[in-house]
Amino acid sequence: MKRSALLVLFLSVYVFALILTAPASLLDPLVNQATKGKVVLANCNGSLWNGKATPALLSRNESLIGLPSITWQVFPLDLLRAKFHVGLSLQDGSQPMDLLLTAREVRLEHLFLPIPASLIGEISPQLKPLGLSGMIELRSAELTWRNGGLQGDVSGKWSEAATSLTPIAPIGRYALHMAANGQNFKINLASQAGPLILAGEGNLSFSQGLTFNGTAEAESTHQETLAELLQHLGPAAGDGKRIIRITQNSPGI
Repeated sequence: MKRSALLVLFLSVYVFALILTAPASLLDPLVNQATKGKVVLANCNGSLWNGKATPALLSRNESLIGLPSITWQVFPLDLLRAKFHVGLSLQDGSQPMDLLLTAREVRLEHLFLPIPASLIGEISPQLKPLGLSGMIELRSAELTWRNGGLQGDVSGKWSEAATSLTPIAPIGRYALHMAANGQNFKINLASQAGPLILAGEGNLSFSQGLTFNGTAEAESTHQETLAELLQHLGPAAGDGKRIIRITQNSPGI
């Protein structure tokens, strides 16, 4: 074998070995740059192929909002099929998620993402004074990005909703449904139980941001204790209801 061929082979093996042993911490600056500084990966351990990290979002006041720790594993054999396959798992032991990238699409299967309700105040400063708390669980069987657009449905559940404006906790249980179609998410919100009744529809656009129109009202036995909260949600609409109108040009935090 010629010396030049041996050199190429050696360099190829060397580069491949570097990639295999590259530390997971290399992902943090890449993610940070890709999200324009809005997402960081803390406590990175392991390698690029098999590692663990704790994602966090940078809020408007420069504080970090932690998300559940996540582990990942790249399946090298799928690269032979021109497919980049990553298995993702949360620390709570929920069903693993699968991220698959091909030349035609990016697909996320078995999505399960619990996020803090305080994030709502970061998405919409109008709701920041409410001091929302609790966890919102987002689920989707499949989300697919293809030809510049997103397709799929996401369901959400907020079971222990609470706010700093009332001692009542929880204030309710709510269901959220989002249907992705290209560059937009159609949003539907409905109450399932609790003293604060919410309902509404909206749209989340990658280019135009968030719009939402809905109503809020209190059960008859909680109208007095929820009065301050209702005043913050919007103007009176009659019959004890309040109008909720949210317009946020930038959906990012």
